[in-house]
Amino acid sequence: MANGFGAIENGLSGLRAYRAATETISHNLANAATEGYSRQEAVLAARPAATYLGYGAISAPTPGNGVTLETVRRSRDAFLDRRFRAAASELGRLNITAETLSRLEHAYNEPSESGISGHLNRFFHAWQDVANNPESRSSRTALLEHSESLALRFRQAAGAIRDEQTNLDLIIGERVREVNELAAQIAVLNGKIVNALGLGQSPNDLKDQRDRLLDTLSSLVGSTTTEQQNGAIDVAIGGRALVAGVTANAIAAVATPPGTYRQVVWAADNAAVTLTSGEIAGALALRDVDLPSRLTTLDTLAGAIISQVNALHTTGTDLTGAAGLPYFTGTDATTIALNPALAGAPERVAAADLAGAAGPPPIPAESLPGGNRIALRLAALAEQATMPAGATFNGYWNTAIAQLGVAVNAAKTDLASQEVLHAQLTRERQSKSGVSLDEEAANLIRFQRAFEAVSHVITVVDSMLSTIINEMGRTGR
Repeated sequence: MANGFGAIENGLSGLRAYRAATETISHNLANAATEGYSRQEAVLAARPAATYLGYGAISAPTPGNGVTLETVRRSRDAFLDRRFRAAASELGRLNITAETLSRLEHAYNEPSESGISGHLNRFFHAWQDVANNPESRSSRTALLEHSESLALRFRQAAGAIRDEQTNLDLIIGERVREVNELAAQIAVLNGKIVNALGLGQSPNDLKDQRDRLLDTLSSLVGSTTTEQQNGAIDVAIGGRALVAGVTANAIAAVATPPGTYRQVVWAADNAAVTLTSGEIAGALALRDVDLPSRLTTLDTLAGAIISQVNALHTTGTDLTGAAGLPYFTGTDATTIALNPALAGAPERVAAADLAGAAGPPPIPAESLPGGNRIALRLAALAEQATMPAGATFNGYWNTAIAQLGVAVNAAKTDLASQEVLHAQLTRERQSKSGVSLDEEAANLIRFQRAFEAVSHVITVVDSMLSTIINEMGRTGR
């Protein structure tokens, strides 16, 4: 400034700037424990010196013009944010995969006596007991009990798979609702941020809120973000805009036809949403691909047991001399059941060969030729390679259980590795954006000293001006 008050004006600019810097530090310290908060920094810049007409020569040196608060900068790394969100998206997919497969493995409870393999062993051993004592009602009763238990275990296993599919379908619907809520909030924040920037403000806290929403969104769906020049962030899923400026484009979980599992589509035109990562993508893959495949394996085993046991049992003769009935009803693991006509009727178990039956009146089992021949053949089914790839019933099931175990271990291993990566990126973001109490304390002291120094300058200049105004002219009085 060209007049004698220039130093005061410079000092005043310093007071304003250092007070703002101190307030920024205070804001950082107040939010040191706030999740998602990004450290802010007051950026100071020297105000350009002005050239004053009439103040000496125009080319003469001019005094400084003080300091100004140029901006309040937010410590953030966009590249690190993208890496973090990609990791969070994959973590969401792996987490639901590991949890679902682990629950299914627990529901199968293999290997154990209560699993399907244990029930299969007892079922075929019971047929051997009947073959050893074809006239024994207790052996036949035990066989029927083991048969009912085996059928029940199949239905429980199938029910566990369908329950997981239903649970995943509910999760998909809930997560889609959350995605729409997040998208709407991001669009609103975009509008507020654009308006604030247009007014020359620094909407750092609004940007922090938006980043927290983007972090949460990334764990649900694999999304990409693009920041526009006006400060808004566009969000896309599979190349299609979920958020464009202040507009949120909703997605929907729709069951078509009603009663079926829900599919994720764009609400505007029912086009399928392309999902490659995130919790929703993991849930869809499990519900529509992985679990149906495991249910098919279970159905194949149950269907083979039903058809092969029935084929032999209907060729036999029971204790009354009547032809054997179909032993099981149903066609798969969901519908398999002991024939109600056999339940509570051990005499109806057809252990003898039909060729040896003598017709009415009924004749005792011990007088029938080959009275245990069908029971022996049914017991021998346990060791016969009647399943795909030349496997026995138990061999086929044990392979399926081993494959599930491998899938569970792989999912847990991948999840653990992803958690390590996610934690590492979290620490990197924290080191970049987090508040360091030591650093803030040091800056606080630095600005405090600067504030005190500038205050002293104003005091000195004020004293000088007072001397000039009040003391000059007294000489010679």
